[in-house]
Amino acid sequence: MFNTMPMMTRRTRRRMAVVTLGALAHMMVAASAPSANAAKLIDGTWSQSASATTISFTTGEALSVNDTIIFTFPAQAVVNDSGTNAAIDGYSAPTRTNDATDNSITLTLTEAIAANTPITITMSDALSSYTASTYAQQSVAININDFNKAPHDYGIAVITNDNTTDVTATVPLFLTMAVDDVTMDLGTLSVASVKSVTQSYTVHSNNNTGIQVHVQSDGDLRDGNGNTIDAVTDGEVTAGSEEYGITLSNFTSTLRAEPGSDFVSGDDAIPTTKTDIVDSTTTVNNGTFDVTYKAAISGDTVAGEYSQVVTFTIATNA
Repeated sequence: MFNTMPMMTRRTRRRMAVVTLGALAHMMVAASAPSANAAKLIDGTWSQSASATTISFTTGEALSVNDTIIFTFPAQAVVNDSGTNAAIDGYSAPTRTNDATDNSITLTLTEAIAANTPITITMSDALSSYTASTYAQQSVAININDFNKAPHDYGIAVITNDNTTDVTATVPLFLTMAVDDVTMDLGTLSVASVKSVTQSYTVHSNNNTGIQVHVQSDGDLRDGNGNTIDAVTDGEVTAGSEEYGITLSNFTSTLRAEPGSDFVSGDDAIPTTKTDIVDSTTTVNNGTFDVTYKAAISGDTVAGEYSQVVTFTIATNA
């Protein structure tokens, strides 16, 4: 029995030694194993001004000294194989190497960067050329490896070249004028009163600078035998006096009597040449105005049937 026990003890010690070496070996393997699966970065931005390149993105995992950031450019962006400049805002400058075959630039960190840190990298001579017209938007690939070349994170930085779309349309110009009645019958005139009759015009135009309404008569109010009813000259058609004219009223929307004209107020003669009578300086949305025809006679006015043709026209302002 005394000889057996020591033998069991020695065997136990050997087993413990083997277990301890295995654990150490496992720890050493774990220490040099690659990181967990690389994580996708939020898309960053890439801007280009001639050969100068700026790339901004937010890191994922914390980065250590000698970790690498690899930018792989698309075919339209040719890496400058002789370029050396590289800077990370707020950090010491990384070491840069270029790979013309892979069209990539590798930056080796000389200073640690914390996880989830926004960084901006500038390289004044990154590219020898870049053709921006091929794509409206394009990306440079970002791959981050640790110092053992195990992947940390990956993602892209996007450059926007010309992704705007010009949409054009033409709105046609509209102009309309309507009148409610084109037969103005003043009836039988009397020395005791002023006879009147009114017509209403409706104007619509989408012209931004407005419209002009013109008026023109074919002559005096006449009987065909050389006799006329005199046009009003004193601003008011008065009973007992031989006078004839028009007055404007009830303007709506943006319409108004032509500024500076006789038609702003009172009763006025109808011109025999084309004359501005109503205007607007902007669009008119179904604006209206009234024209009232007035006539009075004296005891000397020659009897007969009198008539006149009055024409209103409309035009857009330039």
